[in-house]
Amino acid sequence: KFFGQMPIILHGDVKLAQSVALSNYAADIGINTKSNPTAAQRGLDNMLLGAHSDLQGAMYKCLFGSDDSKAAGKEALPAAAAKILKGIEGAYGEGPFLYRTDGPSLGDLAIFDAVTSPFPGLKACGVDLEAYPKINKAVAAVADDANVKAYCQKRGF
Repeated sequence: KFFGQMPIILHGDVKLAQSVALSNYAADIGINTKSNPTAAQRGLDNMLLGAHSDLQGAMYKCLFGSDDSKAAGKEALPAAAAKILKGIEGAYGEGPFLYRTDGPSLGDLAIFDAVTSPFPGLKACGVDLEAYPKINKAVAAVADDANVKAYCQKRGF
């Protein structure tokens, strides 16, 4: 453990903790090598990483705690998620991806995970996403990406 928590990355001499730091590092040695994002694009990615974290926090309230607190979390989830999802929906333009044309960005991957993850994920928690066509379009495009498909198949998703 690093800073007393998980997850961590140990990669050569690099030792990192905190989900946002891990995500950015993995993107920088992975998908960002083919097209380095601008400062504005990196800001969008980090904004969606923050939204992902906020959505997870709302979903965790449905999954952990006493039966009463979980029931309260489940009741509050649609409204809590809607506030965040409206912001995410507004971040997307007409293309399927946030800003790339050659595949998903880190932000796109974060939203894909927030929606499709079996634990916790918005679909698994029963959140209705019909009101968010741009998010659904992005999630479908990410799911169709060959690298994401291979990863999901390997993980059994």
